[in-house]
Amino acid sequence: MDHWGTCLKAALQVRQIGKHYALAVELGVHESAISRWQQGGSISVPHLVALCQTLDISIDWLLTGQGSMTQHKLPAADTAAAARILFQDITLQDMATTANVLAVLLERMTAIEH
Repeated sequence: MDHWGTCLKAALQVRQIGKHYALAVELGVHESAISRWQQGGSISVPHLVALCQTLDISIDWLLTGQGSMTQHKLPAADTAAAARILFQDITLQDMATTANVLAVLLERMTAIEH
């Protein structure tokens, strides 16, 4: 995966969203923001969460390209199976990168709350 925008493009295609206007209105952003995101541009945490909820896709998949677009729908009771699916193809470098991204997101979310 080149960047997370590649996954976003795939999700928009799967969800059959060709025009960005309706999605932009629903997310409260300008259409150009969605185009920027498709190029891997930065996105705020609240917009990331709203985007994934609106498209019904996994945040993990969107950010890393690992696992399934719909892995967030796995039954919560089967966490071992979910972990196997989520981490089946992930390398140590991918895990380190993901951990760093999540740490930054946590810092930003904490700063927003305070």
